[in-house]
Amino acid sequence: DDEATAVVTVGSTKFDALIEAVDSAEFLEVLRRLGIRRLKIQKGSGQYHPLALASKGDDIDVQVLEYTPDLASELRKAALVVSHAGAGTILDC
Repeated sequence: DDEATAVVTVGSTKFDALIEAVDSAEFLEVLRRLGIRRLKIQKGSGQYHPLALASKGDDIDVQVLEYTPDLASELRKAALVVSHAGAGTILDC
């Protein structure tokens, strides 16, 4: 699959502030300008669930998960990674 993908990850923790920060039409517009067509959000155990992305991402495939077992592989393939720069995420990249 050669669609440009962005991954937003909080790792194994919760970081609702990061998920809230990317849950906006402005963030989607930046992704569009970068040529991103798929967005995967790994939100961890946080309580915040992105709603703006789901309703405004018609041309970008948006997927929200609590956890993904193959995150390391997805991070290495991603065109863009947005994270809180935890040790696990850095090692996986």
